[in-house]
Amino acid sequence: MAGLINWGAPDIVSATMADVSDHRIVIDSSGNVTVIYIEAGVLKANTLPQGGSWGTPVTLSVMTASDPSLAVDSSGNVTAVWVDGGVVNTAIYTPMGGWGSATALSAIGTAATARVALSSNGDIVVVWQRSGFIESITKLVGGAWGLVSILSPANSDNPALSIGDDGTVVVVWHTNSVSGNLTMSASKQISGAWNAAKSMIAVSPAFYHNYPRVSVDKHGNAEAVWFRYQYDATTGDYIGVVLISASLPANAPSWSAIPTQLSNIGTRNPADLKAKIQHDSQGNVVAIWSISYDNSNFFIESALKTVGGQWTTPGTVIASSKYSYQGDLSVNGLNDAVIAYMDFDGSNVIIQSNEANVSGVLTTLFWPSPITVSAGSDNSYPRISSVYANSQVSAGASWINYSGGFKVLQVATGTRSTVSPPTNVAVQQSSINFGVFQDYYNTISWTASTDPNVIGYVIYRDGAVIVQLTADMTQFEDHNAIQNGAVVYGIAAVDFNETQSDIVTVSYP
Repeated sequence: MAGLINWGAPDIVSATMADVSDHRIVIDSSGNVTVIYIEAGVLKANTLPQGGSWGTPVTLSVMTASDPSLAVDSSGNVTAVWVDGGVVNTAIYTPMGGWGSATALSAIGTAATARVALSSNGDIVVVWQRSGFIESITKLVGGAWGLVSILSPANSDNPALSIGDDGTVVVVWHTNSVSGNLTMSASKQISGAWNAAKSMIAVSPAFYHNYPRVSVDKHGNAEAVWFRYQYDATTGDYIGVVLISASLPANAPSWSAIPTQLSNIGTRNPADLKAKIQHDSQGNVVAIWSISYDNSNFFIESALKTVGGQWTTPGTVIASSKYSYQGDLSVNGLNDAVIAYMDFDGSNVIIQSNEANVSGVLTTLFWPSPITVSAGSDNSYPRISSVYANSQVSAGASWINYSGGFKVLQVATGTRSTVSPPTNVAVQQSSINFGVFQDYYNTISWTASTDPNVIGYVIYRDGAVIVQLTADMTQFEDHNAIQNGAVVYGIAAVDFNETQSDIVTVSYP
């Protein structure tokens, strides 16, 4: 029966007599989980095959490692990047060959914040900061690493990137310019050259703009979030801390002129906060972030922006916890957002997970009852990854657990089945002649889902939600259609958890 992810008991993946720090996790379409983590100063990796057991850890780095990043493509190939002795390095894992040897990507310098993204077919883009500049390198499938490109002006840091299904790459970062602090971006088609860097917001000496994150949808539309704030050097206070968002439509010359404020006004140093943003397969985008309104307790909040729409009113995922300043987000192919975050339950710091449908069905995000995935106390800094394949959602979460002597890496995995979709979806066009005009309408019909928990259906037109229907309905008339006009309809069943089935599509004519 469909519902929320059924999480298993966590495993200790790292050595129990050494401290673990920065870690990352990915899960591929076959359900195989890969983690990387820094243990006693070196970067290690381990893999949990679907239905199997954790293997022997592999050491990837040579010297002291930092700033790791991890990504996986649709074939299960995993790319890790990290900083090793001031140089950005990478290693690639293939299901048939395991981990390859490390390759240096950057020149020697004060490198940091290495980030990697993969296209669905396995093209790789890596960005990092080195000696005050944002640099990038690309590797196309079957090819060698290209040349390093410098994307930014001087005094730049905190890069992030995303690749859309159409091959659009967008990198964002922070620059401390002579006229003020601002966020900037550069973009390209994955096999092409980088466009010139552009500011994402008008320069204003009154504000700092930092810690950007970006997501690109299947059509090349980009959405970014970052923190805007002021700093009082006399008191050391951070003032007017808000999360804002801007859009860069595909092929547009500039970002939206007036950013959208997503959060209320907070007071915490944004370096202590975290924001995440990701599109679903339809082009809807979800953001989660942490914020503090009293400089002591933290909230994790979220908002949804539907295709062609505006951001919803922010909602609270977890309210007023001393330790909920860390959260992570993964949106899978079912348009299902899975998150993990820290929470204080009154005596223990625990890791919880929750899910929400981000397909545009709801006017605000609906987060059901959270599920605790950790065991015991003293848990922190969660990461999460999820995937949808073969009518099943699979997820993996990793976090640091203090066992009383050492900080160890724990990982939990879980799965859930999905709502059964409707079948026999069809569409036909009819018309009504009113004399003064003729109304062409398309009738979409279907056989009801066999899932006993279905509470209704959602109809999509060309990827956007147009109507929600009750569970007893098996057809819908879409009026004012174009005579023989090309259109793609989709229909999905929705259950009481507001999770949905696959979207079954049908084209007309």
